[in-house]
Amino acid sequence: MLNLLKNIISFSLGFLPRTKPVFFIVLLFTLDSNILKSQVNLVPNGSFEEYNWCPNWAPGFYLDACKYWSSPTTGGSPDYFNACSTDLGTSGMLQFSVPQNSFGFQNARTGQGYAGLCFAQVTAGLNTYSEYIQIELSQGLDFGKFYKLQFYLSNAGIYYCSNSIGALFTTNSLNINTEEVIPMSPQFNSDLSLFFCDTTKWYELSYLFQADGSEKYLTIGVFSEMPETYVIDENGVVQLYAHRYYYLDDVSLVEFDYTSWIEGIMPNIFTPNGDNSNDVFTFDNSIVKARKLTILNRWGDVIFQTNDTFIWDGSFDGKPCSDGIYFYQIEITNAIKTNGFLTLIR
Repeated sequence: MLNLLKNIISFSLGFLPRTKPVFFIVLLFTLDSNILKSQVNLVPNGSFEEYNWCPNWAPGFYLDACKYWSSPTTGGSPDYFNACSTDLGTSGMLQFSVPQNSFGFQNARTGQGYAGLCFAQVTAGLNTYSEYIQIELSQGLDFGKFYKLQFYLSNAGIYYCSNSIGALFTTNSLNINTEEVIPMSPQFNSDLSLFFCDTTKWYELSYLFQADGSEKYLTIGVFSEMPETYVIDENGVVQLYAHRYYYLDDVSLVEFDYTSWIEGIMPNIFTPNGDNSNDVFTFDNSIVKARKLTILNRWGDVIFQTNDTFIWDGSFDGKPCSDGIYFYQIEITNAIKTNGFLTLIR
């Protein structure tokens, strides 16, 4: 299966998608560097620069050549590329180098190395073949703390583009005897309505989460079966039995000052005057993930509280509140709360 897939992928070189480029960021917000509590990356060799040997035909170009990274499945064989490699194929083209290699042409986002993985369903009725990369974190994550995972993906220079990538945190190292999709649910999965089609770009994927303290290993790959994971051609037509190849670079995991970030994005003025503009105090709870919102007046009296609909219309007991400064408290967990002031102007 593996040789068949990679022969198909190599054969498809040179067919670049002529679709209009698609650009996106999974989490649509800017993270200020001052709210990243620690710039220490908990992913060793996150930019794939260090290697056990330069990738080549012998002793090999699989991910084993890259320090600290491994495949979590026995049937998968993710690849490693580095500019140090000078091996040429029968066509005279560099096979495992950067930026040119047997799967496409792409500069490393940083440095001179990156990883590569494939997934495919080349015949009707077959399960989806999927490769993954796995790393042991330099330390386990702390319960209740917030972290930001970030990595970059590039679509290899092949005819098709696809729409899925995910990240799975586990307590133990995975060593699953399969070449198919890992039967586990990742904590993060990209938006399946968005496709990685531009072969010249590195797409940024970000995931902000609160740790439960069990996270010691990270696995990245495609966790959804085809055709749920779609592959489309240059005309946007879905190809049910097709293949895809991704390059991956610059994987990072850092502790994140969640409460400071919330305070930075929360509105501090609203005008409930019925003009349909800024009439309510609210926030995107799909990002904030609050479980309780409390509004107090200047004397400390609770005038609004909810753990469901995080929208305050500026009233108390059905009557409009007066102009002035109010105090809000957002509870994320029992131990994590953030506070701020809110000015009501009619």
